[in-house]
This record gives sequence, C-alpha cells and structure tokens, in this order.
Amino acid sequence: MNWNKISLYKFQQIQAINLGEMSDMDKVLWSVCIAFNLTEFQLDKMKLPKAGKLINKLTKLFKSTPEEKPLPRIGKYAINYDPAKMTLGQYVSLSSYIGGGTINNAHKMLATITQEGVDIGDQDERAEYFLEQPITRVIGAIKQFNENYASFNQRYSGLFGLSTENAEQMESNPFHKHYGWIFSATMVADHCRVNLDEAFGLSVKEAFNHLAYLKAKAKYEEQQIKSK
Repeated sequence: MNWNKISLYKFQQIQAINLGEMSDMDKVLWSVCIAFNLTEFQLDKMKLPKAGKLINKLTKLFKSTPEEKPLPRIGKYAINYDPAKMTLGQYVSLSSYIGGGTINNAHKMLATITQEGVDIGDQDERAEYFLEQPITRVIGAIKQFNENYASFNQRYSGLFGLSTENAEQMESNPFHKHYGWIFSATMVADHCRVNLDEAFGLSVKEAFNHLAYLKAKAKYEEQQIKSK
C-alpha cells in the first residue's frame, strides 16, 4: 500500500471521516473500506487476520505523508501556478474554493488553474478527472499554488479590506460577504465601459489595477468632502 493508491476523492472521504464524531475504531474501519474499495458488508465478513493486515497497511501509510512535489502537468492537463496569469473570474472562483478548504475543493481549484489547450473540456469534466488522480500528484500542486496565491495577494494588500470609517460593520454585512466581488467587478466594468462578463474576463492584474485606482479615487473624494 502506498500513497499512489489513494486518489484525491478517497483522501477527501477519509479526511472527512477522521474529522467526524464517530469512534476511533469506526473511523479506522470506514477508512479501510474506502482505501481498499470494500463495502461495510465485505469487511464485516472478512476473516480477522486479513482485516487486521489491511488495517495495519493503512495505519502505516497514514503515519507517513504524501510527496509534496508540484508537477507541471497532472495527467493530461498542464497546471498554471501563477495567479497573475489568470482572469478576474478565475481569481474570484479560486477565492471561494480556498475559503471553503483547499483539500475539499482541490479538484475545483485544479480545474480552474488548468492551462487552456486542445480538448480541455469544461470545468466539471476537469474537476471529475482530478478527483481520480493520486493524492501524490495533487497535494504538491495545491500547496505550491496556495503559496503563490498568498504572495500575489500580498502585492495587492491595499485592495483587501474597506477604508471607510465603518469598514468593520460593512465587511460583516451579508451583502459584502456574498456579493462583494460582483460589486467590485461591476465597478471595473463601469470604469472600463464593458459589460460584467467582459470585466470578469480581464486579467486579474488589470482588474486589480483598476480597483486600486477606484479605491484611491473614492478615498480622495471622501477627504475632499470632509475638508469642506
């Protein structure tokens, strides 16, 4: 038994089980079923020595860690690790996936950062493909992208967060939480005189530069009003 035998989908299921509230023994048994493609009935009817071997194999495996090497390709798809080369729409999607947990959404993240090419398929098709890939091919890619994503965000740290006096109250508002990016994209669209879909299609660097200007302009205008 090695990590190459554990797909991303299996890894997600096993992680969810071990974060649950069932007993430790039940966690082990359910994890064995997932890792070795067994039903609960099959494991229950299995002779004790054989079941014990499977438990030992899985326990030994999870005492180690999968290799965390970012690959230029995962299976048939090339991966883009540079957030600066993405569109605003891709960035917004990634923000929601990262906020929901990177392993849980790893297949969606990879489907989003797949480089354009021949027969790329649609987002759902790519996501399903990545679910079946070994965790050894996935975890390094996700770790590397998260590091690059954090570094990219740091370069635009002035954009994140509101600069108004009641910023904390506004950021906790449900509208800001659910529609903040749509509001920002609409501002970019109005500024560039394009529709919303075209705004989401802009490179994230261009969109962020427009937002930086608009934020600075709004702050300047606010100060001008206060000075009167």
